[in-house]
Amino acid sequence: MHKFNCKIDAFRRAYLSGEIDSDIIFRCVFGWLAYVKQANTYNYRQRLIHEMNQEFIQ
Repeated sequence: MHKFNCKIDAFRRAYLSGEIDSDIIFRCVFGWLAYVKQANTYNYRQRLIHEMNQEFIQ
């Protein structure tokens, strides 16, 4: 999950600089969430979704 957190930080920087839009970020994040759903990651997934909604939905 650390590697994905680094990727989220890179997405955040790119989004703030205008390099990418939120649709690309959400597609990547929800694809990854579908993958990690098989592991014990419920609380992490809920926190990540909450953070993404606060930061990227305007």
